[in-house]
Amino acid sequence: PKPPPRHFFPVGRLESAVFLRTFLDLFKERLPILHRTLAEFARDREELDQIFSTWFARLFVGVLPLRYVVRILDCLFVEGCKVLYRVALALLKNFRARILEVCAQRKRGDIQLCDL
Repeated sequence: PKPPPRHFFPVGRLESAVFLRTFLDLFKERLPILHRTLAEFARDREELDQIFSTWFARLFVGVLPLRYVVRILDCLFVEGCKVLYRVALALLKNFRARILEVCAQRKRGDIQLCDL
């Protein structure tokens, strides 16, 4: 049998940075138009990093209803942190049209990315 993971979530600064960079690479690969649009709206790379690192650090609490967060935690404990990538990409994919619509109607600097 496979030994259990030491941690379910990256806990160190370096581990968190690698986790986030991996997610952003997946985001860019799987949803390139949305990634490019959000990257253009961000004041800098750190703003985009901050939004997604907040999602992951809070495990989607405040982003999703509690019943979904509990289910995500359940999956996280069974499958590991790859579940967090899947959830974040699914959220972005499901709200892609709305995010692109809001971005198309406004100029850079008119909206905060965290408000999307």
